[in-house]
Amino acid sequence: MRKMKYIVSRTAVLLLAACMVTVPLRAQWSEIYASDDAEYTEGINLYQQGQYVAAQSHLQAYQDDFYYVACAFELRQPLAQKQLRAYLDAHPYSPYASELHYMLGVLRVESGKYKAARKELSKAVKSELFRQHQDALSFYAGYAHLQMNDLRAAAREFEILRGHEVPYSQKSTDYYGYCDDAIGNDGK
Repeated sequence: MRKMKYIVSRTAVLLLAACMVTVPLRAQWSEIYASDDAEYTEGINLYQQGQYVAAQSHLQAYQDDFYYVACAFELRQPLAQKQLRAYLDAHPYSPYASELHYMLGVLRVESGKYKAARKELSKAVKSELFRQHQDALSFYAGYAHLQMNDLRAAAREFEILRGHEVPYSQKSTDYYGYCDDAIGNDGK
């Protein structure tokens, strides 16, 4: 019985000593990661507020993260397209896949590569996009169709935005009118 108490008390002392050694290490570890997490969280918050330069500086340590490459897109940085493609290739099943296709499509529209833009934009699921990109998807898809002379497809995209209070509503209405006249719908 005495031997059993000795073993139990010795085990308890060893466990207590192990805890005393690891707790300070764990505290230092969590302080480091809490600091990194705070930096990351702040970067995401700044991104969501549209402060992309500040967000990207907070996300500097996370250059392979979605929000870092999304900032590159929003700022139209020279390597944005390459970074977006690399992220999408590395994470094809990412919950941000639609966002990435949308962003790649927009960059291709802006560079005059309309066929490639239509391909990327067709892969973006509107309901999976950030709210600020949902209406823009219809505009950019419509514009790519228009430039490829696919007027019916362009008219369908522009019609979605007609009468809505979105940044693209006036241009969409004008483009819709052009497409409608060109295909002879006469407003039908």
